[in-house]
Order: sequence, then structure tokens, then C-alpha cells
Amino acid sequence: MPRWPFVYLTAGKVAAGLPGGPHLGIGPDVTEAEQVSAAVQRTAQEMGGLYVLVNNAGITRDNLIFRMSEQDWDLIVNVHLKGTFLFTRSAQEIFVGHPYGKVVNISSMGNRDQANYPAAKMGIQGFTRTAAIELGPYGVNVNAVASGFVAAEMTDATVARLG
Repeated sequence: MPRWPFVYLTAGKVAAGLPGGPHLGIGPDVTEAEQVSAAVQRTAQEMGGLYVLVNNAGITRDNLIFRMSEQDWDLIVNVHLKGTFLFTRSAQEIFVGHPYGKVVNISSMGNRDQANYPAAKMGIQGFTRTAAIELGPYGVNVNAVASGFVAAEMTDATVARLG
């Protein structure tokens, strides 16, 4: 089984702390097309290619609809949905030239006080369907994984609020 290099694109974690290797740590703003494109290109150049993309950037800004600010709505939609779009668009430029490519988009369900989060995640599911149709003929598989609630640092506030 080949050992593919792992690239961890994040501002909050350090790639050097991950097991195995080699690693490349990059921290692009996932809502900025130029930063995303540069991160994808750097990854392909420094790691000898790009074959799998997992879109998993995520944040929460939970609130009831009547209390939710436009800023919190936009931030969630931009990080989750726009980030998925920008990374997939940049990676497909590389994947289409390879014999294959894989895109895994992380979706989810939402809870009370999270109208923005499931709206973005359901958008990812619709985007995934369309991307699979468009990129399939080029040997690129596009899928979404929609898990239930996952305990993580990002979800600690939700756990505390919901008990």
C-alpha cells in the first residue's frame, strides 16, 4: 500500500506534530481564492502531486435564527461551502491531468441553534452531486461524508449548551 504524503492545511494545528510523514503545514484562509490556489499549487509542487482532497474546514457560530447575525451566517457559509468550492476548483485543475483524483467533502447534520451550519452542509451535498457529475468523466471521484454529531474542540460549546 503506497504511503501518500499528508498535507494539513490549517492555521490552528501544526503538521509536524502528526504521526508518520512527510508533512506540509499551510494555513490559508479558505474563503480567499488566491490563498487556496497557492496552497493547492504549493502542495502539488512540494509533495510531488495531489491525488486526494478532503474538504473539512469548519467553524461554528451557533444561535437561534432571530438572534443570528448576518456576519455569523456569512462566516459559516463562506468557510464551509465557499471553502469547499474553492479547494475543489483548484484541485480539479490538477486532478483532470492525472489518471485519477479523489475529493471527499465533509458534510453533517445540524442541531437547534444552528440554521447557518446545516444550510452550508446541505449546500456541500448539492455541490458534491454536481461536482461528481462534472468531474467523473475525467476519472475524478467526488463524494460526501455526512456524519452525525462528532465530539471535537469545535463542538465543545454546542455540547455544553445542549448538555
